[in-house]
Amino acid sequence: MMGNTTRTSKRRSAPSSVPILLILTGIVVWSIGPFSTPDLPGVLEGVPHAVAYAVLVWAALNLLMAGSTPRLRARGPRIVVVALLSAFLGIGLEIAQAAVHRDAEVGDVVADLVGITAGVLAWLIADRRRQRRSRAP
Repeated sequence: MMGNTTRTSKRRSAPSSVPILLILTGIVVWSIGPFSTPDLPGVLEGVPHAVAYAVLVWAALNLLMAGSTPRLRARGPRIVVVALLSAFLGIGLEIAQAAVHRDAEVGDVVADLVGITAGVLAWLIADRRRQRRSRAP
């Protein structure tokens, strides 16, 4: 029975795309739905935007990079694509707000971009730590 060999290997469970879909749904519904945003003073007004986009980017990168090569050069294009798609989402939703009679604000897009940057940086830091732990004896 040469053809019936069994392999024993460690399999990492692949992350699910469900959290990303839930985050995306939340962002879209909150952005163009009939909800009023809390009145936060000054710069704090952008905090919900930044947090939402940071979580979205971090989750997307975790999903896309599961099991990929640890070299940043090989993964760089994926990081750029996730960041750009997230930025386009933020800009598109601000434009779409005009269709549902809400005010589009440049400050919201800036907050989205801050969140995207924070999400990428958080993922890079966490990934570096994972790599160091995996190399440790």
